[in-house]
Amino acid sequence: MLEKIINLVVVIKDFKIHFKICFTLDKITELEQLKVMVGSFKEYVQQGFYAQDKVSNYDFTQWIVANNNVWHCAQRMSYPDFYSAWHSQPSIIHLETFNNNIIGNSTTTQHLDFTQFPTTFRLAIANDTHLNQSIFPICIDGANFTNSDNPAQDIYIEMVEQDCSQKTQTPTTISSLKTYWRLELKNQINESHSYFFTSKADPLFSQTFLTLLSTLAGSICLIPNQTCGSVECISPHHPNLIDAILKRLRREISEAQKFLLN
Repeated sequence: MLEKIINLVVVIKDFKIHFKICFTLDKITELEQLKVMVGSFKEYVQQGFYAQDKVSNYDFTQWIVANNNVWHCAQRMSYPDFYSAWHSQPSIIHLETFNNNIIGNSTTTQHLDFTQFPTTFRLAIANDTHLNQSIFPICIDGANFTNSDNPAQDIYIEMVEQDCSQKTQTPTTISSLKTYWRLELKNQINESHSYFFTSKADPLFSQTFLTLLSTLAGSICLIPNQTCGSVECISPHHPNLIDAILKRLRREISEAQKFLLN
């Protein structure tokens, strides 16, 4: 029951309900439930302090509820218990999340398996009636880059493997990839959205690559374990990553439709 109540803070975009939930959770004092609250709300506390300008689904009232309840827990837990709960995996799945793959068999570990991220993400798009007719997702795994500073060939190969059009000559620089990206891909696909991630824990995107990536046009989002400069990004540790991306896409489509109507 506690997990479902916490999920309502994410699912329902109504600040009055948020604060009612906040007051309800403030009455909890049982240690195991306090641990669940800390592990579930920590992501929203971190977003509020570190990623407010970058995380696309940031909601101020979510941060208020999360911050208040984490503080409530901290006042009623020993430091070792709080530390352990803060550094644990979130114990809930978003009620709207579609078919997230789980690492391990534990019912308390809800973490997306990034080796399966492209498949999971495409399935989520295909099953979303608002997105499946207009969005073409492109997922690029940085773990496959052979040249971390100039992975143009690797990006192109992954794009072709995902049914993007094939050129006579393979782009060998980000500059030549940019031409393909802006012209040929645009003519082939009305609305492509590209997501750069890494399926391995250690590799990071090089700063040289991130600078070059920011010159590409179109909708690009990074899912990095690092800061990413001017490129839009979302944390790979987001407890409801797939759902957060879908919401971002729905919002972009809605904003584009409003613009066309004005």
